[in-house]
Amino acid sequence: MSATEDLIAAMEDIDSVLAQKAVSTTAGALQNRAIRALNRGQDLMELLIARRKSLFSEPKDVTLTASQEFSATDTTLRRIDSVWFIDSNTSRPQYEIDAVRYSGAHRSGSPWPIYEFVSNATTGKPTAYWWEQRNSRLYWDRDPDAAHTVRVIGFYAVSDLSAGSTFGYPDEFIVPLAALAVRMFHFRTDKSLADLEQFGQLHFTPILDQYEHAWKHQQGELRGEFPSW
Repeated sequence: MSATEDLIAAMEDIDSVLAQKAVSTTAGALQNRAIRALNRGQDLMELLIARRKSLFSEPKDVTLTASQEFSATDTTLRRIDSVWFIDSNTSRPQYEIDAVRYSGAHRSGSPWPIYEFVSNATTGKPTAYWWEQRNSRLYWDRDPDAAHTVRVIGFYAVSDLSAGSTFGYPDEFIVPLAALAVRMFHFRTDKSLADLEQFGQLHFTPILDQYEHAWKHQQGELRGEFPSW
């Protein structure tokens, strides 16, 4: 993993003006501006990652509250790939919790639109969830009857960069992120934000394609499916 200063140095390699100012080694307003540009570029990169199933997934456990219809999730969660109920005796997944596809009327204090009509049990081990992204909540059917643990597997955004911090992604992303940050650093009000997004998509996509291809290849091997050359 690389440090923030390595990313700013990459920006200097791309832009001679930043190199003349020695932004990577000189603390101050210009370095802070460069870091802000990198963070906004990282935000876009993470949105692109979140669109791709299972890419950069990791598990995080959530402890439920008995008789409470929702649980707070990590605010950095950007994509859910699966949710698993954890066996309290083995600390291992016991079964996968289904995602609710119908999303109407899910707000605090309101009944579930479907499951309340097909099950008399109002509490128990959750069998389904609905993700409210804006407020970082998972709503459950049924309401938990104890402080159960579930494992949320998905993509979580990393912390923003700061002076001296570590970049949380593989080095392949350094050059496209630095190039996008240079554009953001010199961004003018007469330019279109869409141009920045298109630039980011153009340069991040080949790297994301490669990581996604590697994941799909692994999944094919696991299922005994091999490409025919």
